[in-house]
Amino acid sequence: MLEPILAAVRAVRDGSLRTSAQRLAHVAELRKHLAKVKEALAADAAAGSYFKCLAVWIEASPVTSAALAGVALDRDDVQSLGPAWVEAYVEYLTAVVTRLKKAPAPVSEAMIPFRERILQGIRRAGVTVGADRRLCAISDVKVRRLRRAAVHLLLLGENGPQLELRQNLLTYQPTGQIEPEDLKAVPLQVDFGNVPGAERQAVAEAVFQAVATGGPKEIPGRFIWPLTIRAQGGRVRYELVFAAVDGDQPRQIRPERLGEATGWAVPGYVGDQNGVDARRNALIRRFALGGVEDRRTARWSADELGLVAAAFERLPPSGAEALRGVVLVRDGVTAELDAGVTRAGFTHINRHDVDAGDQLRPPPHVHYYNVTFDERNGRATGSPGDAGGGADFTLLHEAGHVVISCPRAWYFVSRNSLVRSYQETRDQFVARIVKQVATDDRPILVEWNRLSNPYTLAVAEQFAAADALCTAYYSCDPERVNAALREYQAKRTVAETAKKALLDSAALLDPVLPEGERLAVQITTEQTRQSEISDATATDGRRLYYFKQYAEKVRFVPFTAYGRTAVDEFFAETYALFLADRERLYEYNWRMCCWLEADFPDPDTFVPNAF
Repeated sequence: MLEPILAAVRAVRDGSLRTSAQRLAHVAELRKHLAKVKEALAADAAAGSYFKCLAVWIEASPVTSAALAGVALDRDDVQSLGPAWVEAYVEYLTAVVTRLKKAPAPVSEAMIPFRERILQGIRRAGVTVGADRRLCAISDVKVRRLRRAAVHLLLLGENGPQLELRQNLLTYQPTGQIEPEDLKAVPLQVDFGNVPGAERQAVAEAVFQAVATGGPKEIPGRFIWPLTIRAQGGRVRYELVFAAVDGDQPRQIRPERLGEATGWAVPGYVGDQNGVDARRNALIRRFALGGVEDRRTARWSADELGLVAAAFERLPPSGAEALRGVVLVRDGVTAELDAGVTRAGFTHINRHDVDAGDQLRPPPHVHYYNVTFDERNGRATGSPGDAGGGADFTLLHEAGHVVISCPRAWYFVSRNSLVRSYQETRDQFVARIVKQVATDDRPILVEWNRLSNPYTLAVAEQFAAADALCTAYYSCDPERVNAALREYQAKRTVAETAKKALLDSAALLDPVLPEGERLAVQITTEQTRQSEISDATATDGRRLYYFKQYAEKVRFVPFTAYGRTAVDEFFAETYALFLADRERLYEYNWRMCCWLEADFPDPDTFVPNAF
């Protein structure tokens, strides 16, 4: 039962599938083998053999980044091979789900020794041939749901193994002198099974350089290092998977090919524009940005603005909305951080020393430094068929900071501007009422004028309480949050009472005014509308607070060194992974992935739907 599948694996790895017809025939044979496995090994007693065959079967896929490296895909691959592989992939996932759904304990236990290989195979083979004749991730929603069902059942409904994602730079000058055989001197086993022959020397040198940094010894257990490697045919994205074989020290490295370094697709509204200024303006219009500015000697390039647009198009509606009013600053200065990570970006919502000496538009600012866009830094991000560069992770990381802080800042700026815009009209009306009160002391005239000031004061105090509540949420301190919430609710009640009294007074005032001056209700209604503070605004800062609460609830812990430095950095790293490589986040902690997809709901009431 296993031998023909092993032969299929060898056919993929030795490069014997050279034509579209051969690859298509290979998929057809794989489907036959899978049907035989399901039929012959259906008994619970054969579960171990069943999952062993599944682990090997997925490794025989002729549609992976490694299997199709250097292949000039044609129309037949688009029209026949791609759809045929998706059908085979669905059959495979169904075979996993059907066997594990409501499976007795012995079946689940028989699966565990093969789980890691199956999970990696599902990730590696979750690709197809796109309309542009390039490999791309399978994006069909139904297939994704089935994939999640398989992953969820393979993990027995629990979190995945501890993930450590390394984002450190790996800058080196390839020498072309390190060969795979040279790695035998390194106390690590390197599995080149998913590395095309033409790229093995380049990958071997990257592995050698990675080991030379001391990185593999720093972190116990399994960790992953996404890299962009300079191979003979061009730049290629890989992830080096370090796994522990005995003890805690990582002693095995499996390079997994993600794809060519072509980058994420630039959306047409920017890609169709020629020149920096046209692209700059297109970005500003798309996201209602406050500006896209150069700082000192650093200058945005057209390509960099294309990268920004491609990354930001991955944002959900709430993320895109959070960018409103934000100024993107191209900066050249950088600094080292304690976590050993070079600062590639920086977000701030108020005036900051980083802007000293420059005439920039008012914050919020997101600074992107030279290192973000430096192709030599060797970083990568994303999944097979959907891999981006290191710049993409940084762009999305800073977007995470924007999501948890900038909506609040933009609201306060825009609200203050709105209130000021109507102030003159109201002041003129008040002046006329005051003048009339001097000669007409009817109580209703005096009363409306008297109630106006307490209302203004009550709103100002509610506004301050809303600001304090946002700050408390951002501190992630439950006691501070509860105290600020009580204060805000009290100030809101006072403001609502003052508003009702003022509106009631205005309704009584208009009838006693001269016919052309009966504007009390109109002006008071507009005043209260523009001054009103919604609860959503007061609690906007709770996204970070909710994240921390839910992370603790579902045992979600930081997966990068930088994410361990502060809770806001933990969120930003998580948000970037969610947008760049969502199914990896799902495998690591499916509940957190679902929480982000649900747009930051209350962790006390949120019930995730696994798939």
